[in-house]
Amino acid sequence: MADIQVSPAGVQTEPFLDFLIRASVWTTALIGYHIYHRNSDELLYYVKTTDGGLTWSSAVPLITLAGLTSRCFNVWFDQWTPTDTGTKIHIAWTEHRSGTGYRRYVSLDTATDTISAIVEITSYAASAVSDTTASAIITKSIGGNLYALFEANDANQGNIWFYRSVNGGSTWVLKSIVNLIESSPHNPYLLLPGNEVDTQDVYAFYGGSGYLYSYDDSADS
Repeated sequence: MADIQVSPAGVQTEPFLDFLIRASVWTTALIGYHIYHRNSDELLYYVKTTDGGLTWSSAVPLITLAGLTSRCFNVWFDQWTPTDTGTKIHIAWTEHRSGTGYRRYVSLDTATDTISAIVEITSYAASAVSDTTASAIITKSIGGNLYALFEANDANQGNIWFYRSVNGGSTWVLKSIVNLIESSPHNPYLLLPGNEVDTQDVYAFYGGSGYLYSYDDSADS
């Protein structure tokens, strides 16, 4: 099979996106989605295939907010969570606009290709675009909670911001700020559903050192 170009010509992947772990989702053997960042307008888009990747749709914007610089993003599909039969792709990302950094969330329902409203998880002072270029990771627990993890690339380098949503991404609450001394920008993370009695627990794996962390939802620790 010959190589097939998925994203349109002219799309470039920024250096800080080169460790992306999850950006493509296959809902069946034939139907797939690919999410990507486009340099020309700094927005996130998706393309879709219904023939196993032979052809792909035109790009559809996931972000329609003007005047921003979107940066790191990551996705999680409902059915990557054990026993989950949902149809949504959950997307978390960082962006920069006029001295302010944002952590945001949006979902794409693959049953209807419906894009949700964009949710602002939080905003914070970011003196430079580079301050929003470290890490963004998202997952869904077996119990249904959504969790998002973000790393800073500024004076707070090494700090990990960990958020939880108990209502499908409509609202988010900061659960902890953890400082990982061994952390540095662009080191990859995995955030995964746990396999515990508490079905809302999740695991975080830090690729820089091979450390495994866990979050106990019932104990909130």
